[in-house]
Amino acid sequence: MQHTHHDESFAACRERVLVREWRRRHDGFAPWVVRRREAEDVIGWGGLYVDPFDPDWGPELGYYFHPKAWGQGYASELVKAALEVAQGSGGIETLTAFARPENISSRKLLLRHGFKHIDFVPGMNRGRFGLSLHPCG
Repeated sequence: MQHTHHDESFAACRERVLVREWRRRHDGFAPWVVRRREAEDVIGWGGLYVDPFDPDWGPELGYYFHPKAWGQGYASELVKAALEVAQGSGGIETLTAFARPENISSRKLLLRHGFKHIDFVPGMNRGRFGLSLHPCG
């Protein structure tokens, strides 16, 4: 995966999925699998989550798509759905999202949906974006 984490083994991937499932039960939300309606093949995943391996960022919005799905509006559709869930949850006050500097499309997508660039996190090599879900925030 070009712009995000990837697990080196099936065992590591399995552990990541199991820990994310625990977070879903704890937080009430977790990333979704994204499939194309017409072919039902998996093209990515994303949504709301608290990163179980770095929870201090709080609730995050993330999305990861196979290159064959890039530029077709799937990320925008996912972001809209995730923001609806976040706003309806009543418990999420702010969302964080990250994008690598070279991932211009992702950075533009976040800005289009109301996120503001906050800073750059050198250890992650990613820009950090934030969105307040308060009407006055």
